[in-house]
This record gives sequence, structure tokens and C-alpha cells, in this order.
Amino acid sequence: MCASSIRVPLLFVLVVMSSALSADSQRVKWPQETASDPYVPADAAKIQYQVLTVLYQEPAFQGIGTELTSDAGVTTYRIYINKRLLQDDKLSGRLKAFFDDPARFLDLPLASGTSSAVVPPAVETVCVGPWCFRPVRMEPVRTFAAPMGGSTSTKAGCFEGTVGVVVADNTSGATGYVTNNHVASAEGPLLCPNARRVPQVAPGTKVTMCHAGPTAGRLQRRTTIEFAPQTNLVDAAFVKAGNVGCDGCGIHPNGGAYTLAETASLAFPTSAPLLPLRRCGAASKLPANAKLVSNDAWVRLILLPCGLTAQFEHQIEIDGQDFAKSGDSGAWVFDAQGKAVGMIFAGDEDKITFVNPADVVLSQLGVHIVPCP
Repeated sequence: MCASSIRVPLLFVLVVMSSALSADSQRVKWPQETASDPYVPADAAKIQYQVLTVLYQEPAFQGIGTELTSDAGVTTYRIYINKRLLQDDKLSGRLKAFFDDPARFLDLPLASGTSSAVVPPAVETVCVGPWCFRPVRMEPVRTFAAPMGGSTSTKAGCFEGTVGVVVADNTSGATGYVTNNHVASAEGPLLCPNARRVPQVAPGTKVTMCHAGPTAGRLQRRTTIEFAPQTNLVDAAFVKAGNVGCDGCGIHPNGGAYTLAETASLAFPTSAPLLPLRRCGAASKLPANAKLVSNDAWVRLILLPCGLTAQFEHQIEIDGQDFAKSGDSGAWVFDAQGKAVGMIFAGDEDKITFVNPADVVLSQLGVHIVPCP
């Protein structure tokens, strides 16, 4: 894609509960009926919603993911915790009480005769029957704003990120690229998403300072980011642009994309070594060993300096050291054959990266990936 490989500063998003949030924005609203949820079994989804309700207002709670494992009959939930808000790395308050006795807070559907003694698959994991809960301490979640490999931003805002992947409009055939809404549609000094004023998108480099110089493309459409208590499925935008080339990372997208359900195949068996998942961001270009551990993660971001909270559900969680860094927002993740897994939008710049599912991004924007020879 774009030949530039400039790394630009990221305005990061800390995932902590702001005391300035209104009482209404701190209420969590979850579906009353989850039996028809197409992503996870009904009982597993109901418990996930229960955990969210119990821990939602805990300042250190960042989200929850249903872990993909090959353990038949066992469901493990990864509960993301902002380790910077812990004292001496110890759980406190409601978090400690929850992990001491999950059954006290949750309505766990245990079949008669089910043993409450399940061998914990990891340190600190606590299980009640087939339901296991694992605290995952991580750095604060932040958005990775700064093409495939080069940087891009709006002329309205100057929130920089990554040109993701070459696509074509399903209706008109017009070409361009996909990146995040919070990259291509940030606006004003507070860098809030969903820009209304300026549709032009500029190369985001230190030379042009985002506002001067040529226009890289025109914002064609985006998925509107809804703020808490509403939830989102993707953080995505389609920028119409001619002359968008293949990336310089040697990934060669083949035009295919995993469905969210199909991504489970990348997680098995659990004993396998980490996979060489590929991504081509402004900051991270080389292959990286990483593991797809959940395709049903819920994560909360406080968009700074905008100050509004955005919540995302049914996301992909990737665990891999330094898989994504500042500047990688909008970068796409591929398997070794060039099939798209999804688009990076957040993470902790340490081990945890969150990815919008590829099929959901493409369907909501009405585009398809152009193969790269």
C-alpha cells in the first residue's frame, strides 16, 4: 500500500472509568434474551452478561472474553483487568470477592451431579463446575492511532493511524482502503470520532502536520461509533482513493476473509505453538508470533481527549508480545496464506490486541478486499 513507514505519536485511550461520566453512561444495558445469539452458546452468553453486570462499574475492569479452548464441556472467561489500577498487583474489592466465590454473584446453570471441582487450567483460575474465570492483568487498553504500512489522518482532526487494506466498493467498484473511524473520521481539537465537517483524508506525516499538503482520499462511508451504554461491533471507515498499492510487508492478501465463527479454527489445538499471524501497520511490520484466544470479547474504551466511552462486543482477542503498537490503528491481521482475520483497533501495547472481525467490517462498509499479487 502506501510506501511510507513513518511512526507517528498515538493519542492513547486509557481504559478506566471516568468520574465525570454521567450515571446513565455507567449503566450497562444487555439483552434480556440471549438464546438467539449467533456467536456463542446461550448459557455461555448469559454468564458473560452476568459478569458484565457485576463488574461493569469496577474501575480496573476493562472487559471480558470467552476463551477458545479444546477442553470439552469447559468454558473459560478471560476477565481483563487494568493492572495499573491494582496495588502491588493484587486484586481488590469486588474483583477479589468475585474471584474468591463466583457462584455468589452469578446464576451458574450446573447440571445435577456436576462436580464443583474442576482442575484450574492456569494459576489464579477459579472454576465452578464447567465454568472457569481467569483474571488477565494487562496495561491500559488504548487505540493504536498513527499503511497497509503508512500513516493517514483526517484534515479535520489530525488523529493519525494506519491505511489498512485495499478494498473495492461492492456496488460501484470504486477502490480505496479501510481503516478505523477514529482515524479517518476524527474531528476537532478533542479528536472525537464520527466527523461531520471535512471528508478529505490526508497523509498523516510529521511533514504535512496532517492539515497541509495533498489529499490521500475522500471518506466514503463509516460505521458510526455509538457511545455508552450502547455497544459497537466495529470501528471502521472506507476511504475512496485511487492509486492505492499493495503493502510493503510481503503479506499479499488473497481476497478472502474469515467469518467470526471460522476464526475459532486459528485457536486449536491449545498446545500448538503461537501462529505467525501477520499485520502491516505504521509501527509493526514484521511477522509476529501470536495466539488468537477469543472471538467473543467485550472491551471498553474511553476515547481521550474526547472523553466519551465506547463499548465493543464480539471482538477478537490476540495474545502476543508487541503484536501491535502506537500507530497501528486500522492495520489488518492475516493468516500465513493472506486470508484476512480482522482489523486492529485497540490493545495495551504489551501482549493484548483487540481486532474487529474481518467479515463484519467488510459487510458493514459494503466493500471487499482486492487481492494483492
